[in-house]
Amino acid sequence: MSSAWVAHTQPDGKVYYFNSATGTSTWQKPDELKTPLERALDACQWKEFKTEAGKSYYSNKATKETVWDMPAEYKEILDRFEKQPAAAPPQPAVHSLPPPPVHAAPVAMPVMSLPAVPSIPSPHPMPATPPVTAATVAAALKESMPEFLPTFDTKEEATVAFKECLAEAGVGVDWTWEQTMRAVISKPMYRALKTLSERKQAFQDYIDEKRHKEREAEREKYERERNGFRSLLYAIPDINGSTRYKRVCAIVGSDPLFSSIAEKMRMDLFEEFIDELRAKEKEDQRVQRKERMEHMRQLLRDMHEITAETPWREARQICLAHLQADGMPDTLDALGVFEDHVKALEAKFHELRSAEIAAQRREERRNRDRFRAVLGRLAEAPAGSGGGEGGSRGGGAVRLPPVHAGAKWKDVYPLFKHDPAYRDMLGQPGSTPLELFWDMVAELDRSHQGERAAVLDVVRGTGLVVGIDSSFDDFLRDFMGTFRDRPCPFSKITLKLVFDEFMSKAVAKQKEERRRQERRTRKKMDAFKYTLKKLTPPVAPGAQWAEVRELVKDSAEFGDLDEEQRVEVFERFLRRLKEKADDSGSDENDGGGGDGSGSRRKRRHRDERDDRAVDRDRDRADRDRDSDRGSTRDRERDRDRNRDRDRDRDRNRRRHGKPEPSRSPDGSEDGDRPGKRRKSRRSRSREEESRRPAVATTMPTTTTTGKGTDSEEEGE
Repeated sequence: MSSAWVAHTQPDGKVYYFNSATGTSTWQKPDELKTPLERALDACQWKEFKTEAGKSYYSNKATKETVWDMPAEYKEILDRFEKQPAAAPPQPAVHSLPPPPVHAAPVAMPVMSLPAVPSIPSPHPMPATPPVTAATVAAALKESMPEFLPTFDTKEEATVAFKECLAEAGVGVDWTWEQTMRAVISKPMYRALKTLSERKQAFQDYIDEKRHKEREAEREKYERERNGFRSLLYAIPDINGSTRYKRVCAIVGSDPLFSSIAEKMRMDLFEEFIDELRAKEKEDQRVQRKERMEHMRQLLRDMHEITAETPWREARQICLAHLQADGMPDTLDALGVFEDHVKALEAKFHELRSAEIAAQRREERRNRDRFRAVLGRLAEAPAGSGGGEGGSRGGGAVRLPPVHAGAKWKDVYPLFKHDPAYRDMLGQPGSTPLELFWDMVAELDRSHQGERAAVLDVVRGTGLVVGIDSSFDDFLRDFMGTFRDRPCPFSKITLKLVFDEFMSKAVAKQKEERRRQERRTRKKMDAFKYTLKKLTPPVAPGAQWAEVRELVKDSAEFGDLDEEQRVEVFERFLRRLKEKADDSGSDENDGGGGDGSGSRRKRRHRDERDDRAVDRDRDRADRDRDSDRGSTRDRERDRDRNRDRDRDRDRNRRRHGKPEPSRSPDGSEDGDRPGKRRKSRRSRSREEESRRPAVATTMPTTTTTGKGTDSEEEGE
């Protein structure tokens, strides 16, 4: 029964199918026209595809897996239909070209689903041809070659025979399996391999080997042509990196080897050769440049006349005189070498200078250590005479060491001014001898703080008073008496320092009281002078004190002064009246204007201004002294408060068994006031010097006069 499907072929060779009963067309082969093998392969999950090079690969439409080797399921289907031929389905009428005489096993290929093609009636329908199957092919082969059945001992031998069959048939690398099968299916060695899958695998191996051999042949040919072309280029005597391709063609264009190479390949080989020449020339230039720079560098090392201060202009002339014209590097390279040489000289100079500075600093450190040793010896000198220390109750003068907690630079300086340790420190940077002295005194002061605080506690507790007329023997006797039968735990040096501190405060207090008294007296004298000025009638220039005394004796200003002070104010007042009278007489004699009267008026005004300035300066000096003394007293109170707080804190630590805190070199605890910068040694020593009360070595006089002068204040 004939099928309603008709196959039509387009001019480009593509086949589509038309159903004359339904009037539909399709690109895919209908199931009615497929062979049993094709139906079985359609039902299989694996499908065969081909690359552009014709190599087969297999893809699983369910798992999306892709492999190069034929899957076992696909191979089993091919082997089953190879051994058991099936009945042929009805064949459609084919227009255009007739079908080939022999059909190979069909291969399932993926076909895109295209829109329906309009029905094209075949003008000349061809009769259906009987189907050609593997069974009919095998039968034909058996009839044509009934007596030749190739047999081989191994599969490798059969594969080699099959590949030789392919080679005899002229199978190329671009052939498909269908083309190959048509060419070799009638050859006896086609049956060297038993199954279709083995034949296709051998065919694929043959294609790969043939393609590899062709590539190797092409590569060998390329190497021969490349080497021959390069030998032609090397034969050109003056070829270099700037040679042009046209010039090469003009020189070697007639050579048969040159003509046998394709034009494009010649140009590529020429560019490759020229690039290598250029790279070699650059490398040669780099090596030559490096050698010239190294030669110049060695020349600069050997020439001692070129120093770090030598300018480049002079150095270049010197190098040109020692180097040939072709041995001198380029200007920039030569300048770079010279700069490196100068930097090396500077580094060497700085290294030597650093060594000298380090040696100088070591020497300065040794000088400071020697001077500290001198101060240490002065601080450890014998401290007393006329009695021992500790619990001794005896009196006698106590002589302090030259360097002690209250020592002054002016008192200690004569003891070491000629010492080499002191003279070696003069002029060197860093700490000065005076600063080292302050450090020593501050350290001694800190070492006596605990004992001094204890002595002050005893003095305050017993009510001992040190006055301006007190002596150290009296203070020592009264202090020792507070211990009764117990030994005194304090040294006489500490007692002497505390006594000097109290004495300094007493002297300062006496001076302050005297200044205040003098200031009050000046104010009273100024008030009495104002009273004389405002008397009615006014005081005449020739008045006597006895007359004026009767006029002012009832005033309060008169009673505030003694007789000597009143007479002094009166005499000064009369002198001023006489000067004014003389100035007025001179003005009348000169007619009210003249150089003499003007000079006297100016002198009078200047004297008055000077008097006011003197009074103003005196008041300002008094205020400054009051302010300084107030600041000094505040600093002393702060220092005593800090000492008491430290003593209480240490006592609490000892009571609770806590370890003593570590102290920094300046005496402060490590944990005190975090974040605050330490004061410099100089500022710290100066501050301690300003806070330390002066040690009075002589007792000042206690008599005071009723009047004070500026000269006395300056003397104090």
